[in-house]
Amino acid sequence: MRVRKSVSVAATPDTCWKVLTSREHLKSWVPEVLDTIPDDPARPEGLGATSTMKIQEGKRVVEYRETITAWEPGRALAVRLTGGSFGKDMAMDVDYRLVPESNGTRLDYAEEMELKGMFILMAPLFWIISGAKVGGTLSRFAKAAAAA
Repeated sequence: MRVRKSVSVAATPDTCWKVLTSREHLKSWVPEVLDTIPDDPARPEGLGATSTMKIQEGKRVVEYRETITAWEPGRALAVRLTGGSFGKDMAMDVDYRLVPESNGTRLDYAEEMELKGMFILMAPLFWIISGAKVGGTLSRFAKAAAAA
């Protein structure tokens, strides 16, 4: 399953990067994230850094593992999420690309997940829900970055 979306942001790529990677800003555009706990507090970010994310999913709090798979300040961030509500041996790869534009920055978002088992049957529903949810998240990101 693949979801791709873009949003124009009235902020520089450097400001967008700060909002994208700052744990303090994260809750302003992804309010479902309750906490992010780095495995190594001395190295909470950067290529290869890992953490546990606590995410509110309805009435329950679910833990996901996050691994940073790309880290290019001001340009690109990618993470791999595992665990949580995903099926066994499933992962979601999320990619953020910051593209300078004359009036700010375009954030290109892509998420990809190989569905397995019973999740394959639910693919159309996942695609609809994920696409709608991503749109709201990117809209909140654009507002947070413009205000930063």
